[in-house]
Amino acid sequence: RPERWDALRGKVFWITGAGTGYGRTIATILGLAGARLVLSGRRTGVLSEAARQIADLAGGADILIAPLDVADPQWVDSTVAAIDRQFGRLDGLACGAALPGNPGQVMSMAGDELRRMVDVNIMGVAHCCRSAVPLMLRDKACRVVLFSSEAAWGFPPGLGVYTMTKAAVNALGASLAGELAATLPGFDIQVNSLD
Repeated sequence: RPERWDALRGKVFWITGAGTGYGRTIATILGLAGARLVLSGRRTGVLSEAARQIADLAGGADILIAPLDVADPQWVDSTVAAIDRQFGRLDGLACGAALPGNPGQVMSMAGDELRRMVDVNIMGVAHCCRSAVPLMLRDKACRVVLFSSEAAWGFPPGLGVYTMTKAAVNALGASLAGELAATLPGFDIQVNSLD
């Protein structure tokens, strides 16, 4: 509805994995609605390209490009501090940064690859939430969208490690929603996993 679309204008949203795929799509839609954006991902060139495309489509946009490896908690904290300095607020977080898992068999994936996938797909999401949610809660509201996958419920052969990480993201989202609702009953809290 138009009023829902208009409600996004001027709000600040941080999107990880914003250079490609669903992250870029969500960033583009938010930009078209007039939101102010923070685009994060590992590749600065891809983020810059996304920012140019969004600005062209939206007829201009307020965009902060913030390169980031979500597996590094200090880098995540520095990014949230930069968001606070630039915008003084944060209204929403979309966690799209993830490593794909094909092939990703539990028994055959190399140990360092398994660790990296867990660090990015699970711990990276947790780091972003832990750092960003307090900034959002200054306004007694919180919007978090975690990118999941049907693999988290379907258990496809050959994708065991990816499946594990996305199932953990679902548990993280539900747990975060429950914790925030229990401890902040008067706040406007929305935490969702998007398949």
